This record gives sequence, structure tokens and C-alpha cells, in this order.
Amino acid sequence: MKTLVNSTRSLRIRFDGDHILAKAGDMVLDVVMEKEDASPLRICTKAGYSGWTYTRKTAPIDFSGSLSCNGRHYSLTPGHCKGITDWTVGYLRRETFWNWASAAGMLADGRSFGMNLACGVNETGATENAFWLDGVQTKVDTVNFSFDARAMENEWRVWSADGKIDLVFSPAASRSEHLNAVLVASRFTKFVGSFSGTVVCDRHGRTDIAAMPGWTEDHFARW
Repeated sequence: MKTLVNSTRSLRIRFDGDHILAKAGDMVLDVVMEKEDASPLRICTKAGYSGWTYTRKTAPIDFSGSLSCNGRHYSLTPGHCKGITDWTVGYLRRETFWNWASAAGMLADGRSFGMNLACGVNETGATENAFWLDGVQTKVDTVNFSFDARAMENEWRVWSADGKIDLVFSPAASRSEHLNAVLVASRFTKFVGSFSGTVVCDRHGRTDIAAMPGWTEDHFARW
């Protein structure tokens, strides 16, 4: 079983199989990823003239373990702590842009919900858009992200061409990074918050979504 370690001066993350240990200051996240119950989304598409990108995403995934932060300790149990897996690799376009939205959690009626929506990367004949309701995957057509670029902390709207997605995202906190080194550049902003609205599932029809935890991302990169 392969062990991977990724670290900066302020953050250290260790992946050991399904075990994840992250430390940053006085924050310690120690969790185990449970077995995937839903079928993953897998696609491999062209990127630019000669590039390609492969991605594999699944949501939601149960996690168990603990979180310690600011002197407080929290126990994380499957069914109450959910996340998404994202494995992506490829040779992208020299200049690449994307918007991304993802969520994982439980509906008020007890069913699980997970979502992955993006525009700007995998749209050469296929998309990486899908959501999972109670373990059943529904594929989604191209999606649109509408937000004020001068005030991205305001609400975002995310909707799909096929009508299966109509959501409003309310940001609660953000992380940004802006780098311009001429040949290499990155303009990155990620928000965490919640989604509300409706989705239309292939099996269950229209379903209301309320206060579903997730995030959005706006990213331009020059590699």
C-alpha cells in the first residue's frame, strides 16, 4: 500500500491507503475513508490539440475519525461526516480555466447526496458533471456558473442546460491565491458554503436541496 506525503511550511498531509492525517498549527485531522457505495464518475477527454485529462470522482464518501482544533475535539462518524474523492491527472492546455462546484451530505429525509459540477476543462464531447442521490448516479449536461467577479463572496447560481441542476450557492468562507510569474500564473479563489435549490434525478425525479455543505472554485492557470 503506497504512502504519499504532501507538505508546506504550514500544512502537512499524509495519505496511507484509506487513512488521511493532516496537521496545520493546532489543527489535526485524523480520518479513515470508508468503502465507496456509489459508482464513480470516470472520463478521459482531449485537452487542447494534443493533451488529455483523466478524472475519477465519487460522492459522497463516509469518513470516520477525529478533528482537533482550537483546543476542541470532535468525533467524526460515518453517516454524519461525508466527503468526495477526486483523482485527476493529465496534460492540460497551456492556459486553463475552470469553475468547479462540489457537495456531499445528507438530505432532510435521510438520503445521501453528492455532486460534482465543472465547466472549462472536460468539455470536448463529454463533461464531468454528475450527482449521486441515495447512491444512484445521474449524469448532467453542461453547466453554467453565474457570479459577480468583482464580489464573488455574493451568491452564485449554478444551473445545467438539461434542467437537472438549478442551485444557488451561498459562500461562508474563502481562500485565494494570485501568482503571476510571466511564464507561470495562477488566479485561484475557493469558497466553502452551502447549496440550495433543486435537482432532477433519473430515478427519483425532482428533489429539493437545502443548506447542503459544499464548495465552489474559480481558477485560471498558465502552466
